[in-house]
Parts: sequence; structure tokens; C-alpha cells
Amino acid sequence: MDFPLANDGFQRDRSDTRRILTSLGEIAYEWSLAGDDLIWGANFADVLGLEPESRFATGAQWESACLPIEGSRASAIAQAQESNSHGAYSLRYRVRAGDGAQSFIVDDSGRWFAGADGRPARAHGLVRVSAAQSQSSGPGARVLDQARFMETLARACAAGGRENFALLLLSASEKHIADLQKVMRAGDVIAVRDDGALALLLRHCDAQQGAQAFQRFAKAFAAAGMLSGGGAIGGHDCAGARTLMRRAEQALATCSPSTPLVVRAESATCSDDKHRAVCEEIVAALDEDRVFIALQPIVDAQTGAPALYEALVRIRTSAGTITGPGDILGAAEESGLVADLDQRVLELALAYLSANSASHNDARTTLSVNVSGASLRDPAWPDRVEAALMGRETLARQLVLEITETVAIIDLGASARALNRLRALGCRIAMDDFGAGHTSFRNLRALEIDIVKIDGAFVRNLVDSEEDQFFVRTLHELAKRIGARTVAEWVENAPCAALLAQWGVDYLQGAHYGMPVDIMPKDVLPVDIMQVDLRHDLEVGRQ
Repeated sequence: MDFPLANDGFQRDRSDTRRILTSLGEIAYEWSLAGDDLIWGANFADVLGLEPESRFATGAQWESACLPIEGSRASAIAQAQESNSHGAYSLRYRVRAGDGAQSFIVDDSGRWFAGADGRPARAHGLVRVSAAQSQSSGPGARVLDQARFMETLARACAAGGRENFALLLLSASEKHIADLQKVMRAGDVIAVRDDGALALLLRHCDAQQGAQAFQRFAKAFAAAGMLSGGGAIGGHDCAGARTLMRRAEQALATCSPSTPLVVRAESATCSDDKHRAVCEEIVAALDEDRVFIALQPIVDAQTGAPALYEALVRIRTSAGTITGPGDILGAAEESGLVADLDQRVLELALAYLSANSASHNDARTTLSVNVSGASLRDPAWPDRVEAALMGRETLARQLVLEITETVAIIDLGASARALNRLRALGCRIAMDDFGAGHTSFRNLRALEIDIVKIDGAFVRNLVDSEEDQFFVRTLHELAKRIGARTVAEWVENAPCAALLAQWGVDYLQGAHYGMPVDIMPKDVLPVDIMQVDLRHDLEVGRQ
């Protein structure tokens, strides 16, 4: 990473420095240990949000703004010299964003080069805002004009997936920037768009962290009224700045009072045309009653008898083929149609429960229905469930509503309130894909979950993986501590089933016990496969 040399060994060539960088979030520097001159890359202010750059033109000036975590850069170079590390050094420290401002963490790594006397004479390195930086460490976000913001976004998209980042459009205005900066991280970027909305670029940020940041922003200026946000996540296979901006714009357009935040994941494998075609197919299927459910048995681990069935969405396409969740839910979530699918699956599940009870006088059948994040965040969703149960309220005891842990913890308080409403109707609540996120014992207890479904990723190779065995047993024991029943997903063979039953896991689901079976409209569930009263089983388990 050599620089062109001038008379003193340096040349302040910004274009050369810029060519060193291949991604957003890193600043190249060259430091003369003898003269203490410190030359920064041209994107210094963009990445660190510090200005003017002339304040940090020497090593001493830079060090005065730093709070050591792992020593100073000079000490790191000295240690590298002593350890014979071929000139490589690295360290982490905090940088103060300004007088009275909170600090942010940076990682600093580089290589030193010897002078004529063999001692370190100059160093070339990179500084980047650390991925360990707290989401709430602000302030220090830099405000750019729209053109420079798009240039910065383009460099982020060109990074080749080295880190995730979020593009967030807010229904705020320029007067809110000062309040916003107080709760943003140094190194993040803000711009005022031509339409008056604010555009934010959040580094080291995935969808969940972006949602958490949005909640923080909404609280920062709650007095200004409801805040809406449309986001898009960039990183691996990012299709480009304009495409990412268009996805964020589309997300913002679909926001509503009940769904103030819509975030879309960027995907190079799903073009706009394909996305549009899938959405059109979903709308047509809803209008033409081509949405139906498929049932997969969830069995008692000790007896192998079906205890309940998971109702999975299916669509019969206009071409006559059958498609499932993996092909439609991504587009449905991005477009906002997923709430309509949730409602339709709920109606179908209740219709089949009602028909089965009427035809076979069987009130023991239990169906489990998935609830999307859009529905869970919608304050009106419990009202729609109550309306669907009107006149057949007893069916609520035969209905399990599945949520995922990653969705539930985005706004724990709102999730708990919604689940309490649903539970008051008589429904049971299941947490799906447990173990895939980061739910704490406290959060799990606060949500009062009835059934915990252990993520199949930890079950599929259970017999051969001691690590998975330890993890599954830990998740099972955690669920038991709150009085919840457990389901192991993706059970594919008898040895796996036997191991889970031995540990006391309550229910098993997977190919070993049956794949989903399509239940076309007007079909009635056969009574002879409904053998276990889950309602009684759950109530006994909680005593």
C-alpha cells in the first residue's frame, strides 16, 4: 500500500488515497514517525464525521482526540517491532467526536516501514469504525447534500458485502436533523432529499438493528407526530445505489399508521420484474380464492400420535402449479401483502376447524397458524382475529398462533400487548424458530409463550453433532423453566426422534412423521387422524 513520495517521503495526493479504498467505512492514512505528519484519505470526513481534517494533520493531534483501549498507535508499532511481526500492527481505541460529544470505537491496522537506521520511519494503515460500536453511541452523524449522499451510498454498495448497512428514509424534515444526530452514531450519514424526507445511511446495520434504530429515532422527536420509515438493507450482492434507494422509497410508500416501518432486504437474485409478477400472482390468488392451506402433523414425542397440525400457506397459480411459502413470502413481506395472506390463512384454518367439528363432532383438532411481523405489529390484528372468531369463539381453544422470536423482540412491549389480547380470546401462542435469534429468558417469560418450537437448524444433524445436542437441550430446559411445551422441528429420522423423546421434548415435527398435505377448498379434515387433545395437554402441563 505504498504512496507516491515527495521530497519528504510524502505526497498529499487525494486521488491516490481514494484508489486505495474499495469499500465504504475505511480511511487510509500515511504517518511519518519522524516529522509526525499525518495524511488522511479523501473520505476522512465522510466516514468519521469529523471536520475540519486540518485539526488532525499530525500524529499528536490525532492522539489527543483518542482514548486508548489497547494503547496508542506508536506503542502498537513498537510492540510490532519487538515481536518481529513483519511490520504489521493493529489496535482499537475510542475517538471523541468533538467537545462534549460521546466517543466512538475505531479499529486501526497497518504496517510500518523502516528508515535507513532500521527503525520505524513511516506507517501506512486503515482506520474503520468498529463493528463493535454501540448502536446508541451517537452523536456525530454527518450531513451531506443529496449528490454526495448518493456517492457515499454507491461506495457502500461497491463494497462487495464486507459488511451490512441500512438505507433508511424517514418522513421527517430538515428541522429534525439536530435531534436525530443526538441518537445517531458517528460515521453514519444524513441527507435531505428533494421531496423533503431524510435519508440515513447506517453502517454495520442489519434489518433487526435498523428496526431498533428506527424506534430510537421515533422517540427522539415523538412530539412532532408519527414517524414513518422505509428501509432497505445492503451488503452482499447489493444491486446498486439507485436500486437500493428505489426499494427504500417503495417501502416508505407502503407505511401506514399501523405499520410505521417497512424494511426490505436487498437481493440480487430477485429482480423488480420477478417481484412484481409474484405480487400480482398473490393478489389474483386472493381475489380468486386460489389460496389454501397444507397441514403438517406435529406428533406427541412419546406416542407418535398427531397432537396438532401446522397450517402452511399454499397458492395455486394461474398456470395451475402449486407454490408454497418459500416462493411467495419474500415478495409478500416486501409489498405489504403478507398481512392479507395471514388473514386468509386464519380464515381457512377456522373454516376447517368449524367444518371438522360439525362433520365429526370433534372439538379436539388443533391447528397452528403463522403470524407475520406485519400482522403482529398491527394494533388492529387482534381485533381481526376476534372478528374472525365471532360466532365460533370456542374454536380459539383449538388455535395456536406462531410468531418468530426475531420479530417479537423488535418491540417487546407492543408484542406482549398484542399477544395478551390474543391469549385473552383463548388462543395459544407459539414461538417459532427458537434459537435462531437472541431472545433472553426475561423476554421469553415476558411474552408468556405456551409452545416453543426449537429451530430445525439445530435438530437436523442432532445425532452427529454434540454441539447441537447441547444447544437443543439448553433451549428445551429454558422453555421448561417458563412452563412452555416444546416442539423440535425438522425431525428426519428415528434416532433423532428417540433422542429428543429421551430428553423430554414434548412434540416432534418433520419429514419422519409426514410432509405437509394440501387441503384444497371444501375438504374436511379426517377425524381418524385427530387423536390427541392438545388443549387438555397444555393445561395439564401448566399446572
